[in-house]
Amino acid sequence: MKTLSMGAGVQTTALLFEFWQEEKWDYVVFADTGSERASTYKYLEDYIKPFCKIHGIKFVTVKSDEPLEDYLRRKKIIPQPHKRFCTDFSKIRPLRKFIKSIGATAKNPVEVHLGISLDEIGRVSGKKNRKYENIKYPLIDRKITRKECHDIIEKHGYPQPSKSGCDFCMFNSRKFFKELSISEPKRFKEIVSLEENSHSFKAKYYLHGKYPLRMLIEQQSLDNFGVSEDYSCDSGHCFT
Repeated sequence: MKTLSMGAGVQTTALLFEFWQEEKWDYVVFADTGSERASTYKYLEDYIKPFCKIHGIKFVTVKSDEPLEDYLRRKKIIPQPHKRFCTDFSKIRPLRKFIKSIGATAKNPVEVHLGISLDEIGRVSGKKNRKYENIKYPLIDRKITRKECHDIIEKHGYPQPSKSGCDFCMFNSRKFFKELSISEPKRFKEIVSLEENSHSFKAKYYLHGKYPLRMLIEQQSLDNFGVSEDYSCDSGHCFT
């Protein structure tokens, strides 16, 4: 049995559109943290789910027992680059629970396909197989780059998806947070409160580098604020 772990970013979207006939996935599985970007939910509804329905692929959404943001607030913690427990909590565990429910065992694991492209091979886990899962990287096997994924989506006549991931992810760009503070000020303030209510805040560990998110409201310049690149959870597994 085969599953595609859907992140709804560029790579998994291209993988689905281009190779659905060849790979013959039984399920496309989206692990929903409850805090994905609004654009990701919209792309799923407008394009991914209809595509799966037309082509007879079962689309499944899995979730942890508690939404990730609720869990973070209850524990008064935030994700850190060296403590990316959020991936395990809201992506890997729900997916594993699902594949066990469809019959996966240690002796008979389910193939789980991740959308990591050739130029991001550094994101590949050292372990290709986990208990209940036989991990595959079809884009890497085919030597397909992220740029080629964009080309594939365009070839099939679909708009490009936005970068995927939680809207409070520590790997979102400073530009993303600045724009969020303007376009969705209420949501931005909720994320600020998530950061400021955490135990890490007092120890000066922030969601983004050296500076707390509130500084985005107080300064015009984005210079030296957090990371400059926008990462994503395109693989469906968050930086697997």
